[in-house]
Amino acid sequence: MKKKILFSVTSYDTSKNIVKENDFYLKYKNKYDSDPLDIAAFSFEALSLLDSKNNDFISDKKIGQFSYKGTTGEVKVVNNRVNRDVFFRDI
Repeated sequence: MKKKILFSVTSYDTSKNIVKENDFYLKYKNKYDSDPLDIAAFSFEALSLLDSKNNDFISDKKIGQFSYKGTTGEVKVVNNRVNRDVFFRDI
């Protein structure tokens, strides 16, 4: 009997449409002609949040409770905890 191992991988999976359709992915791919690594995507996301004073998505929200469109889809922050989709692979 063949057993399968299930493990979580980075939530930045470039085989997923939600990632491939993201502005960051499209701009990176166009400029460098390769898929961005997860560290690039999450660094971009973190810097975008730091620069949020120039964005409207946090300004009218209670600090510690907001959501935004991240590099892997919708990201929710509730009581300073980050909730985002996690992808799993079957091997």
